[in-house]
Amino acid sequence: MARNKGNLLAKFHSGKVGKDIVFKRHGDSTVMAKYNDRSDVLLSILQVKQNDLFAEAVAYAKTFLENKQACTELEKKLKANPKTRHRSVYNVVLQKFLKERSTAIAAAERRLDDYQQRFPVSDRQLSALQYLVHDMPLSNKAYRELHRISKATATRDLQLLVDWGLIMFTGRGAGLTYSLVQSGGNGTGE
Repeated sequence: MARNKGNLLAKFHSGKVGKDIVFKRHGDSTVMAKYNDRSDVLLSILQVKQNDLFAEAVAYAKTFLENKQACTELEKKLKANPKTRHRSVYNVVLQKFLKERSTAIAAAERRLDDYQQRFPVSDRQLSALQYLVHDMPLSNKAYRELHRISKATATRDLQLLVDWGLIMFTGRGAGLTYSLVQSGGNGTGE
């Protein structure tokens, strides 16, 4: 690998030359490196599955872009929202496809559906479970701030989830945090 600084021929060049040299730009300097040969790399089964899933997502996004009416409608929605104004239709469709097909997210959604069917979970409690299913830390304070409720209401909501065996707590006092009970747990926090 060679670093090149101040050479006008390589200064604005980026990319590859055949299968021999790769030019990479880092700030003011250009790095020239040998083309990376990955022909002998063996992918794991999970990596192959993820690559196949991404290839499906790309194919889906390309076919979506061919549908001009749907593409225009989605673009209008994106432009109307200040948070999504900068996003491209292709990336949004790709992200949506991957999110729908993601095994981890699908498992989390199935788990939440199961909780809703088995227990009389309120909307506030459901959002707490969603928080925990996606591996985000939850405390009484975070639950209160999330829903703008009193400390007593937050404690009561979370205690119901503990009593049902859905979540458990660790710690005491202000350091108390909640986590989901793994299958077979009793949810008492002990």
